[in-house]
Amino acid sequence: MNIINNEFNTFLRELRKAKGLTIVGLASKSGLSRSYISQLERGERGKDGVPSPDVLKKFSKALDVSYQTLMMKAGYLQEDSEELLKKYKQKVALLEETRKEITLAYQHLEYLNNAFSALNTTIPQSAYEKEERSKRILRKLNEIDHAEQMINSKVQLCNKLSSELKDLVQITDATIDYEEAQIKNLLEAFDGPTSGVLELENLFNMAQEIHLNGRKLTDQEKEKALQILKLTFDTDTNKTD
Repeated sequence: MNIINNEFNTFLRELRKAKGLTIVGLASKSGLSRSYISQLERGERGKDGVPSPDVLKKFSKALDVSYQTLMMKAGYLQEDSEELLKKYKQKVALLEETRKEITLAYQHLEYLNNAFSALNTTIPQSAYEKEERSKRILRKLNEIDHAEQMINSKVQLCNKLSSELKDLVQITDATIDYEEAQIKNLLEAFDGPTSGVLELENLFNMAQEIHLNGRKLTDQEKEKALQILKLTFDTDTNKTD
């Protein structure tokens, strides 16, 4: 099986262990099956190796971790809320258009069925008319079959769009919450208490990514950098005193 995302499944497994939970324990707390969680931790379930926002919400409660954190780790929070809202409107428009097409297709199918019924009630007067009638009936049957296939295809598209819209709503909500949290952290960093250490912590917490010399710092490296800065501030304070 092709495993596309090797990061989230590892993160989920390590997070579960850090919380002191077995797969059975996580299954009990989240309401998800043991086999699903096991496959998810191996990167064998979900879309591109990650679960849906609905599943992430269940993990959020079971693992006592913020929904936004899980959404970021799963790669959902990569676009701003304006772009997501634009996508939402586009999908809604497509869904409405598809529903209109289904309505028209059903009307056309009804017309075909009526025409087929009318053909069946006609009585041919000659062998030629009987042959022509058979050909027309066969054509109508083919047209009916084609119309039914098109309706099924449109219905499947509607179901897919409805599911995507449901996920998109949750992703957009989580993104808006995350952006609001960033703004709040920024305001606290500059307008809150004047402690240098607190300001640095807020800035580190609000930054989704921190780069140094063109390389993205890992969480461990960010924590190490923060500790170094704390020590620096403490040393400067002692010298001043």
